[in-house]
Amino acid sequence: MRLINWNVKWANSKSKWGPTILKEIRNRDPEVVCMTESYIDFLPIGHTITSGEDYGYNIIPGRRKVMLWSKSPWKDIDGVGNETLPGGRFVSGVTSTSLGDIRFLGVCIPWRDTHVRTGRKDKAMWEEHISYLNGFKEILGENTGTTTIILGDFNERIPKSGQPVKVYNQLMSTIPDKINIATTGTIPIVEKQTIDHVCHTKDILPRSVSAIDNQTKDGQLISDHFGIVVDFKSM
Repeated sequence: MRLINWNVKWANSKSKWGPTILKEIRNRDPEVVCMTESYIDFLPIGHTITSGEDYGYNIIPGRRKVMLWSKSPWKDIDGVGNETLPGGRFVSGVTSTSLGDIRFLGVCIPWRDTHVRTGRKDKAMWEEHISYLNGFKEILGENTGTTTIILGDFNERIPKSGQPVKVYNQLMSTIPDKINIATTGTIPIVEKQTIDHVCHTKDILPRSVSAIDNQTKDGQLISDHFGIVVDFKSM
């Protein structure tokens, strides 16, 4: 079962790099895609669920901080999570894949400066990020007994690189022991650490983890994030 996780920097079908990003995704034929900072109609053929449109900044029609796309329909859809989570940054659902039904949790964890110098300007650095982790820990503590994949923009590298120790330790304590992280360390092809992660319950295994390069051959950036491709297999 192949999935793609990519922050596409608000690309759409009419933007400069939108068609390129779409081609890169389609060429890899994923069953599930998580896109952060995207538009709801960017992947028109298939089934899409999204977070709410209000993530605390100006609302622009069609924009969503996180969306999940699948070849198959979704069920048990949740676009809120819980009241503790900062709004507009979570969506989950269950979809049928070649490995059976899997619960996907799509996230866009606030970056360190969310509402610090822009937006409401009422937060300290990392405050909104930590608030999200507090709410998300409650969600991950729920034992559903269902094969689960968590993916999206975590805004932290694993292992720690650059972020405060306290923040990193809180992220690590948020992810329960029943969950493995497939995207630790450097990612093949780009040989860089990522802040866009894929985590999973232990009843499935990542067969391969690789990247979609975010630079063209002449060095132009198609997004400020590279894409993540993970192929899963059953235990």
